[in-house]
Amino acid sequence: MLEALPSRLLLLASLSLVPVLAAAQGGKGGKKGAEEAPKEGEEAAVALQLPPTPKAIDETIKKNVELAKKESVKLGEKLGGDFGVAFGTVLKVRAEGNSNERVQELVRAGDTMVEVLAEEFGVDKVKDLWAGSRGPFNMYYFKSKSTFGDALREVLEKEYPRHALNTDSKTLLDIGRFIRETPSPLTGGFFENEAHEYHLAHMLGQTFVFYLTRGGPPFKSAPATTGEGASEIEKIDPKVEMELMQQEDNSWLNEGAALYSSVRFCGANHTYCVTNAKYVGNIAIADKDVDTAYRLVCYEMAMGDEKSKDFKTLSRTETNSLDYLDLAKAWSFYDWMTQAEMRPKLVALLKGMRGRSFGTSLKQNLGWSFDDLEEKWKAFAKDEYGPKKKKKADDKSKGGKPAGPQKKDPKSK
Repeated sequence: MLEALPSRLLLLASLSLVPVLAAAQGGKGGKKGAEEAPKEGEEAAVALQLPPTPKAIDETIKKNVELAKKESVKLGEKLGGDFGVAFGTVLKVRAEGNSNERVQELVRAGDTMVEVLAEEFGVDKVKDLWAGSRGPFNMYYFKSKSTFGDALREVLEKEYPRHALNTDSKTLLDIGRFIRETPSPLTGGFFENEAHEYHLAHMLGQTFVFYLTRGGPPFKSAPATTGEGASEIEKIDPKVEMELMQQEDNSWLNEGAALYSSVRFCGANHTYCVTNAKYVGNIAIADKDVDTAYRLVCYEMAMGDEKSKDFKTLSRTETNSLDYLDLAKAWSFYDWMTQAEMRPKLVALLKGMRGRSFGTSLKQNLGWSFDDLEEKWKAFAKDEYGPKKKKKADDKSKGGKPAGPQKKDPKSK
């Protein structure tokens, strides 16, 4: 059960100091008509690749406008400055230096992202994830380290005592950002030059998969496929399976989903939950188009030119032991498995992890061993990312382009 899992502190470092911004949220769900410049001191929105916002989301935001305004005033009185606040179906966002209208756009975008993912993975975004039993994902964005420090002491530690922020508040302040997935999703930090959409998409991607795989009782739906080992897997000793789950670490799986989500919805990823996200191998990433960075590295790994962890090793690697190659491979796993013909397998694999280890679900639902997974991924990477491969048109169901980090050390936090 989720309650038995320890909360994890993820160290966040942004590699993009100057993100590409647009004047208004893009995509079919973006604002119509003339674009409006942001108010003085307020960040511009990022052009997003999203469908129209569902009516229910807009209705929820509108219903909570007065409550949001009251919290905006309350935060301003406690911390000084102006705070935009908006409450959605699965999100509550507070952002210093932004208007309530700007934050409503963030919540509208975030709720829609979760709506899209939930539909594709066949889950209810409230009942099957966090909002139903854990409450909304509370997000706090601050403009400076000093405001973040004040908020930790005066607001966050008091409002969320079960998250035990006071036990390592100095570390959180030094890092500048944090996420706690349990007992309910909570994130906060200061962002001086980074558009919030990138962080929003990243956090939602990893939190979605965290709760999809570990957020409740096993799903009742039957596996999409039945592999050779399915019958014997059903007979596995629960104690043995619990030991397997305790031995594995799904950081790569969650982080890969975060990168995929950010690239898909924002066109690039600017947030990292690891301390070693630079690459100094054969490819000079800084001299390459960022849209192809991960692809090039994954091709080298598949060809054996770069030595990388196999998936079995990745499944036992903690967050801050993941390096650039691991991140590229984790992103590539989703780039591969979210293709139309593979998506049913991915859905079955992840939903099958409720009460099962990754390796067990892999065998039960796909009939694959870790070696099978490795070989099939290598074949995909060689074919899809090879130099002679013509770049396909983006899959409309996925949206976005692959993008990798620049060759630059993370901010020192």
